Amino acid sequence: MHKKLIPLAVIAGLLVTVALVQKAGKPKISLSEQYALEELMPQGFRSSDVVRMEMYLGQNEEERVVLERIDDQWFVSSRFNAPGKRDKIEKFLDQLKKLEGEFRTESAEVLEDFSLVEDKALHVRVYRQGEEKAACHLLVGKKESWNRSFVRRSGENSVYTVSVNLASEMGVYGEEMQTPPSAKDWIEKKLMEIKKEDVTKVALRTPERSLIFERREKPKDADIQEEDPSEQMTMEEPQFEWVLAEGGGGFEFKSSGLDDVLRNLETFEALDVDDPSRASEVGLDDPAFRLEASLKGGQNVILLAQMESPGMEAYVVLEGMEDILFKVSNWKFKSLFKLGKDLLELRDLSMKEEGIQKIRISGDAGEVLLARDGEDDSAEWVMQSPKVSLPLEPSKVKDMVKVLTALQPVDYCEGKDLDAWGLHEPVDNLWVSWRDGSSQKVSLGETSLLAEGRYLRVDEENQIWALSKWDTEKLIPSLGDLLDLQVADLDEDDIEEIRVERSEEPFVLSRQGEMEWSLSSRGKDLETREERIEEFLDVFSFLDAKEVRLEENGSLQESVVTIRVKKRDGETLLIELGKPEDGLVPARLDDQSMIFLFEEDVAESLAPSLSELCLIHETTETLEEETMELTHEVLDGDSVDEPEKDSLEGDDEAITLAEDVEKN
Repeated sequence: MHKKLIPLAVIAGLLVTVALVQKAGKPKISLSEQYALEELMPQGFRSSDVVRMEMYLGQNEEERVVLERIDDQWFVSSRFNAPGKRDKIEKFLDQLKKLEGEFRTESAEVLEDFSLVEDKALHVRVYRQGEEKAACHLLVGKKESWNRSFVRRSGENSVYTVSVNLASEMGVYGEEMQTPPSAKDWIEKKLMEIKKEDVTKVALRTPERSLIFERREKPKDADIQEEDPSEQMTMEEPQFEWVLAEGGGGFEFKSSGLDDVLRNLETFEALDVDDPSRASEVGLDDPAFRLEASLKGGQNVILLAQMESPGMEAYVVLEGMEDILFKVSNWKFKSLFKLGKDLLELRDLSMKEEGIQKIRISGDAGEVLLARDGEDDSAEWVMQSPKVSLPLEPSKVKDMVKVLTALQPVDYCEGKDLDAWGLHEPVDNLWVSWRDGSSQKVSLGETSLLAEGRYLRVDEENQIWALSKWDTEKLIPSLGDLLDLQVADLDEDDIEEIRVERSEEPFVLSRQGEMEWSLSSRGKDLETREERIEEFLDVFSFLDAKEVRLEENGSLQESVVTIRVKKRDGETLLIELGKPEDGLVPARLDDQSMIFLFEEDVAESLAPSLSELCLIHETTETLEEETMELTHEVLDGDSVDEPEKDSLEGDDEAITLAEDVEKN
């Protein structure tokens, strides 16, 4: 180092040392003192003293979330006294206890800007043991940043910013606080505290079957047992395994499925709670599902459950805690109540694909007979009966054959009571015939709550199975599923005229040249809305029915609208619409011997209102002009002859006015 720089370095070192000594000698200043932060909770406030907390948005105090502590347990008293999330509640109380605010303003005029007016702010009230009046009532406004929010005390105008986003802690998100706090966020949804390794026995009951699994010590190998006893002392601890102790129909046990059940027991959670008085209403007075887990030490945990319909949420109670009715998602429910295929190696019911020649389907809608159009497997499928003019949809038949030749049940049923499964006199049956003369019958019964598909019986076997929802839908298709239900495929260029005939607002849409269309109603020309006319014409370019049903004469009980589509080649498509039935509108097409069913929105698009197709003000002006012309004729001494009156048929306002003028 240069000799002249050495004294400078020494001086700099001395200055640093002096600064450090001076800093060490100064008292430390807290963050509160440095930024003049103010404690917002009452002096001496302790979260352990709080026995009640209320939260609500704006003026919706009647919808408030109420949390109450009894001994060491928190409950959501505003939600059927459900158990509360202790950790979440105590964390929030601790945040309130430490709440320090940095002053912003005390002007009442700007409270609206911070969303701190009474009817927009979030309200938090906390009560201490033995006190009727809230120990603290805070109003929480909009957030200042992702982790800071504005608050004020009730009855005061002073606004503070705090270093916690209290709204999000209460489950309210977004810039505009429009959604009130939800009691669901504060409910303890974990039903039980169980460790997989503590479970020694599991009994599972579903509507289909009962299974019992036990954890047993593995038998020791014979060779090891004959060894020197002194060497056995150094052997490993006993090994355990799960076995199927009862039930199972003779099928091989799959330990992987039970492992899933045990893991899911540790994390099983509900979506929400419901009114416990509804337990009987939802079927828990005689629950179809039951799980009992036996634990080390002799404790048993029993879970009772029921579903109102397949694929829906389940209702669950714990035995001994029937005052809490839990709602559980369908997928979470099925993580405990596994399908039979997940726990056992079920039998394969697949039929041989080679040589299938005919398939006969019998159901509510009648019988359908499908057959190959030839004596080999490459021949196309045709519908031999009923005789219909619509083409067969080949993909639907292939789907059905695919299910039959890869038929895998997802569950099995115990017992031989056919009535229980809807198979004593089944409505839906299917017969498969092969070219060698052999055949098999498949019958479908009721729908399984767990599998979501239907119960199945092959031939006259005693064993009953359950199918998946997907296989059920493919196995017994409706008549409409088997047919191509596109009933119209008309480009705009194909159409010459469309007449919609009905008691109110009939109209005629006619081609004028290649690109122009005219619209009229009861002989009056109307100005069209071109974009709506294009949409109306597009309806006929890809018109699909939802379903069909066979009728002896193909007639409707009551026709309310008739649509005649005249094509440029001279042919006419006739569509008659009836009244809606269960969300579908029946229709007759031309001289078809069946009834087509359209979805309501499709039926409405076939016969739109005039206001959709034309300019309403033009219709009104035309009516007023014609009425005025008739009025002037009468005032000039002329009478209104009958033909002119007839031209106003349906325009009640014009006829009434004209007749009144004539009388006077």
